[in-house]
Amino acid sequence: MRWSIVTSAMPVGSTPVGVRIPSSRALRRLEEELEEDHVPLPDEPELRAWVIEELHAVRRPPVHERRRAFYGSFVMPPGRSLLVGGDLSDVVELGDYDIALGRRFADGRSTFLVRHPDGTTALACFRRAVQYEADLVEIQEATGAVIAQRTVMGTARLFVEAGVIEWNGHRWSQRATAAARVPAVARHAVGVSLEVVEGLLDLCVHWLSPGQVGGTVVLVLTSAQRMLDYVDADDSIPAPPLSVRHREHFPAFLAAMSQTDLATVLDDEGNARAMGVGLRSTASADLLVSDRRGMRHRSGRRFSFDHPQAIVFVISEDGPVTVFSDGAEIATSGLVTQPLIARSIAPTEEQRCARCRRLIEVIVGVSATTTSACPVCGALEGFEETTVVGVVKEATWRAVDLDPQRPSRPPAAPAHLALGDLTATHPS
Repeated sequence: MRWSIVTSAMPVGSTPVGVRIPSSRALRRLEEELEEDHVPLPDEPELRAWVIEELHAVRRPPVHERRRAFYGSFVMPPGRSLLVGGDLSDVVELGDYDIALGRRFADGRSTFLVRHPDGTTALACFRRAVQYEADLVEIQEATGAVIAQRTVMGTARLFVEAGVIEWNGHRWSQRATAAARVPAVARHAVGVSLEVVEGLLDLCVHWLSPGQVGGTVVLVLTSAQRMLDYVDADDSIPAPPLSVRHREHFPAFLAAMSQTDLATVLDDEGNARAMGVGLRSTASADLLVSDRRGMRHRSGRRFSFDHPQAIVFVISEDGPVTVFSDGAEIATSGLVTQPLIARSIAPTEEQRCARCRRLIEVIVGVSATTTSACPVCGALEGFEETTVVGVVKEATWRAVDLDPQRPSRPPAAPAHLALGDLTATHPS
């Protein structure tokens, strides 16, 4: 359903005292910054110019009584309109009302300035706050708008189809949306519905990450109860019946996970089974698998190596979300993932790493620009004339699960493994 529209006759006014009009020099400097950091902008010149103007407005807002104003705007591409179910918002058409003055009414939380392709403007007045990243990603995906916002923490960010772009004080950083990461994770989430994968990524990428809540989530692809035998549950708490399939449960997940550094375990239907558990690793995982980004990444990566029947989601307190399967990273924060690029070059093949025995997807005969190595253990042998695409999920546990009397066991280390073999550099 379309938003209900309230048309208001607004006078055309000149720019009032105190409203700063950015110079063309400042806008050119901002455009150069965006190009240097490879930020995707609209190809159409006029839309591109509008997006740059709006980013300047959110990064350099006016100051009144030592307070910087909040602000948010939508830049609509041609052929797109603002659509939303129900009567969530009123749209106040401003016509050719002065844009600099119109920005005063857009707080980037409940009201946003809208720039239409025909050059007119409007105010989108929501009946509830839509300031959170999850809300704005959903609106961007539904409308195709380019959304600029200044957060309550003073961060300037831009929502585009490819992902979320933020100014970190030094450069523009880019993060893929949850939807962009679904294909990479779904390839490894054997037996799990797409609804669960989408919900869990949405929770991690658009709730926990922007909320600066670090944590670990283990998605079990088989019996969750059996998996609990391989974790340290001494400090765990029983989980209420929460599920990542229900978005209304996300605030409860965020509140609980902000109070523990330990992991949350979900079953294959996305239901919380335990919270505050420690992840154990075998001696084989300790020797073969490492990660330079810290203990949380290292323990999550090693746990996924020991338990291929699980996928581990690690959320850093400073933002990035990393997904591990079989001891390797399978989803990154970048806007374009390496597997997507590699598979577009040539057909892929599979080969087993001689060191960690994991099955690896490669392109044979096409050397990467950097040295190719096993994405699990970092071994170089066997990957000299290849481009490594990623680890392959082998669902060997599914045959095991057919026999409920047979316990699940982590994969054994290669028979030849010894301390003297550990000469390769671990992937970072």
